[in-house]
Amino acid sequence: MTTGRSNGRRASNQQTAQDYLLTLGTNISIMALGAVTGSVSAHLLHAAGRGQLTSIQLWPSLLAVIATFGMPESISFFTAKYRDNSRQYLTTAVLLALILSIPIVTTLYFLLPSILHNKGLSIASGARIFLLFVPLYALNFLPSQAVRGSHRYLLWHVLRILPKKESLGS
Repeated sequence: MTTGRSNGRRASNQQTAQDYLLTLGTNISIMALGAVTGSVSAHLLHAAGRGQLTSIQLWPSLLAVIATFGMPESISFFTAKYRDNSRQYLTTAVLLALILSIPIVTTLYFLLPSILHNKGLSIASGARIFLLFVPLYALNFLPSQAVRGSHRYLLWHVLRILPKKESLGS
């Protein structure tokens, strides 16, 4: 005899399996897009240009992650646990990340020419421009984690894939 409780458990297990498959498919898609864009950029930029691009992107990208100080996981966790307060968590995290990015970006702006001295002034200048990525990372990435915490996985995966797809230029 099947009870309502076992039907609910079966539906929950089925939803978990669907969410897992969606995540797996998205991760594979992101890896495939990364392989394609990496191959295309390596072909177009050749070895020297690819190394220069990496030099420009490395430090600002690293600091973008540091500037969020674990907030993406926190937003996801607290949104899942306290859904009614998710807007306050997201707003606080975005503001905090933007405020924290100011000294990080400012410091790196002045340090980049020394850090990249052997790469040339044009590479350091490119990296300085790419520092704008640090606050944009917070504005782009943190809201998607609130979506993740609210268990809207299809939308979360779309938000994860869009930046990768846009890097293909379409």
